[in-house]
Amino acid sequence: MPASLGNLANHPVFTIFFHDATGERIVAFPGISWIVIIMVFVAVLFHLLLTKTRIGRYTRLVGSNQVASRFSGIKVIRVRIMAYVLAGLLAGLVGVLLASQLSVPPGGAVGYEIIGIECAMIGGASLAGGVGSIGGTVIASFILFTLSMGLTMMNINPYIPTFLNGFVVLGAVYLDQIRIRK
Repeated sequence: MPASLGNLANHPVFTIFFHDATGERIVAFPGISWIVIIMVFVAVLFHLLLTKTRIGRYTRLVGSNQVASRFSGIKVIRVRIMAYVLAGLLAGLVGVLLASQLSVPPGGAVGYEIIGIECAMIGGASLAGGVGSIGGTVIASFILFTLSMGLTMMNINPYIPTFLNGFVVLGAVYLDQIRIRK
């Protein structure tokens, strides 16, 4: 049965299975979730957009220094509007994917926004702007997801990962400020 939009998380692709002598289905590889495939596609698309196109270069320049960008002839307002539009489109995509995975009422993913900020900061993004990479953010998200799943499997109090996320964000902000001062 093909995956509908509301059930993306429950229908993996590339599943490898075989049947034993009794005809029972045995799964050799559980497959890859559609959400992971979409994430990889979006990450590659935006990596190419930020590194190989004019709008990507302009976005980095405007993020690092708006005044210098304006004096260089870049239309700063247009670049910022484009960045906000793309961020809004990605937020909508993430909302649809989370709704298909969690199947909870609105507000069920409260706290995920801080995890997104944390992934970007651990991945090398700066609060001052103009610095960061898609690859670093993806690697940071995998590290944080693995850490969170490990704590869940150890039956740690569910509030502890949220508490640790706050400390990680504070540490990332502190290290970012040290990097800016140098």
